[in-house]
Amino acid sequence: MCAAQLVRQLRLDADLSQEQLAIRAGTTKTAVSRLEAGRVSPRVETLERLLLCLGYRLELTAVPLTPRTDRSQLDAVAPLSPTQRLDHALASQASLTNLVGAARGG
Repeated sequence: MCAAQLVRQLRLDADLSQEQLAIRAGTTKTAVSRLEAGRVSPRVETLERLLLCLGYRLELTAVPLTPRTDRSQLDAVAPLSPTQRLDHALASQASLTNLVGAARGG
């Protein structure tokens, strides 16, 4: 889940408006709106402050890539927007499903 989706979902779960969250976090409704819409990526400090206002703490975990990870595939989708990445993933899934079906003789 991306930061935008996380903040929006936790805000809705807390039954807060964007304006109420903004006041608690010492920012503006516009800033919260832009973050939730995915138009901006928050700094870690900003995300941490918003989550604290919603009753959560932020934990970051570094997970090493497996030796089999093809870095070129990651680099290829890095410049894409979240929507484009999702479209790419769905197309890849459809291709894999077709491949598995063909391998099974179906």
